[in-house]
Amino acid sequence: MPVFENAAFGRAAEATNTCGSPPEDYCLQMGARHASALCHRCDATDPRLHHNASFLTDFHSQEESTWWQSQSMAFGIQYPNSVNITLHLDRTLPKAFRGARSGMPSAKGRSVKRPGEGLPHPSTEPQSLGG
Repeated sequence: MPVFENAAFGRAAEATNTCGSPPEDYCLQMGARHASALCHRCDATDPRLHHNASFLTDFHSQEESTWWQSQSMAFGIQYPNSVNITLHLDRTLPKAFRGARSGMPSAKGRSVKRPGEGLPHPSTEPQSLGG
C-alpha cells in the first residue's frame, strides 16, 4: 500500500466564483440573532482579507485558519448558482488512489457527496497509467 500523501497540498486551484472583487461583506449565519457580529470583509486586493482559491490547498493551523469563500448570496448572487473548482494536480496518481481501473471514463459533473469519497480524476491518456 502506498504511503498516504496529500496530493492537493500546495497545488494550483481555481474557482469560478470567489468573494472580494469588488470588496464585500459576508456573514457566517445570515438571519441569526446578532448576525452582524459574525460578518467579515472580503477584499481580493488585500492579502489579509482575501479568501481566494489558493486557500483550498494551503496549510493552515487552528490559530491561523484559511479558507476559500464564494460571493455571498445575500448580495445579488441567486440560487442556483454553480461554482466550478479546478485543482491542478500536475501528475498521475497511483492506481490505488484513483478508485477506477485504467481506461474507465469518469462521470462528468460528478460531485463529492459524502466525507471520504474521492474526487474524480479523469485521464486523457488512460493507456499511460499502466492498467
